[in-house]
Amino acid sequence: MFDVIEDLLKDYRPKHSEFQIRNFIIGSQGSAWFKYKQCLREISSRNDALVNEKENLEIFDSKKPWFKWFGKISKIKRQKRIRQRKALLYAISETERELSAFVDMALDLKCSMGDIDDQKRAVLETEGWTQKARTMAGIDILTGGMSLSRQTIEMILMLPENKREILLAEIRSRPDPLLMIGS
Repeated sequence: MFDVIEDLLKDYRPKHSEFQIRNFIIGSQGSAWFKYKQCLREISSRNDALVNEKENLEIFDSKKPWFKWFGKISKIKRQKRIRQRKALLYAISETERELSAFVDMALDLKCSMGDIDDQKRAVLETEGWTQKARTMAGIDILTGGMSLSRQTIEMILMLPENKREILLAEIRSRPDPLLMIGS
């Protein structure tokens, strides 16, 4: 029975798939800048987790088992220790896999955006938030005609005046909402 379960669990990934990472965690962010920032957040947390997991493995491996290797109880404890080490190794490999996916995406996004200085960062932030408001408006139009939700209106009102005016003109022109979402 345990062999069957162990064999089945080879297909189990407790962490995110590359599809989830690309299309939901990062893909949902809108602009390239926001995707890049999300990649960096994910890289930071995965890197911290990986360092902790490797430290835990090192501590685990450096501890001498306090029990003797004889008898039924010691056999159970030995098996438990083997499972714990296997779980630590698996956690490390999964975190490394996720981290690698986020790093690859971040490098691609960084390559497409180029070097980022304070001026470019400000432009990217403005464009990112404007695109987020545009997407929210497109979804509102798609689901409710020309009425915008309170959250969308508040988001638009928080934009810089020049971006707000352009976006409101775009909305008034009754655009194809799918184009607003995808642009």
